[in-house]
Amino acid sequence: MAGHLAAQHHLRHRRHHRLPKSPKVMKEKFFTRTLLQWADEGNLRRLPWKETKNPYLIWLSEIILQQTRVEQGTPYFLHFRKTWPTLQHLAKAKEDQVLKAWQGLGYYSRARRLLACAKRVQDEYGGRFPREYEELLKLPGIGPYTAAAIASFAFDQAVPAIDGNAHRLLARVFGIDLPPHSAEGKRAFRQMGARLISKERPADFNQAVMDFASTVCKPKPLCENCPFSQACTALLENRIAELPRKTPPKEKKKRFFYYLFIHLPFGKYHPIRQRPGGDIWQGLWEFPLIELPRPLKAARQITRTRAWKELGLPEVAARICHVHPPLKHLLTHRELHIQVLEVEAQALPEPLKTTCLITDTKNLPTFAWPKPLEKYANRK
Repeated sequence: MAGHLAAQHHLRHRRHHRLPKSPKVMKEKFFTRTLLQWADEGNLRRLPWKETKNPYLIWLSEIILQQTRVEQGTPYFLHFRKTWPTLQHLAKAKEDQVLKAWQGLGYYSRARRLLACAKRVQDEYGGRFPREYEELLKLPGIGPYTAAAIASFAFDQAVPAIDGNAHRLLARVFGIDLPPHSAEGKRAFRQMGARLISKERPADFNQAVMDFASTVCKPKPLCENCPFSQACTALLENRIAELPRKTPPKEKKKRFFYYLFIHLPFGKYHPIRQRPGGDIWQGLWEFPLIELPRPLKAARQITRTRAWKELGLPEVAARICHVHPPLKHLLTHRELHIQVLEVEAQALPEPLKTTCLITDTKNLPTFAWPKPLEKYANRK
């Protein structure tokens, strides 16, 4: 709030840009011109995927950075680029390899769609990304924002890349009072972006929108450093906290997972299984799982459940030897309550023989695991 008041106090004394006196007379051309001037003053961030027109690397960076901070995503981008330097290399990769390289980023469906897209481009487009925005939208994992980013950054097409950063900047400056993810909001932001984007410098414009919103018009903005402050609707109407309009979050579904880290008697061997399709963490590996509709008062009560018996654990004299502390893991639409129980068994239960792979302790880290299970798989 102090920053906003300071910005308002100094509005009359700014001389760096010739600004209109109110949002009512603010011209869209002025916004575009001023934003590009800001970019030309050396304010754009230097990142490894910005110095290229290679559509493969641009696409790779955009997929990795979906719902991921730049600081977290950069090492993954560098690793993928080194491991699979071209689309042809990635198209030949196995899903397990890609999932393992993706481990820790979350939203593993992105990794599967990444591989599916690489194979599609290789098989149907001769290994070259299509140039047209509409054609890019047909590829797995590529939505309006990613298609616009590829089209503008790689092929200099004047297509606005509207993401959360653009929503924040445009909603505040122009007073767009609509939830960005509503049908009406999507249309309004898309139309505004199409009017604003520079036809001569579309890539620079899209990059400037992202970087300006990330460094100046942040969730807690630096209004005193903003060249639009004299004409920003949100600042002048004291609505910084209100814009962009937020959609009420949906209540997360709670699920209760009890993982059985089973130790077999013939050495340091354990049964693990690959998660099936149609649910979270598809294709990742996990320990045998008992999911219950409600939490247990005490984890050791798991031995009294029907699921424990159905896994054949009583027949192999299985006993719980250690109970790890419970943890909570949040996904976009789910709240997972997870507890890992270490179990000693005299043999592999019959029901697990058809669903599990037996591996030794030292090989557990070579598999791709959901983030909550990584520390158990990676322990010595």
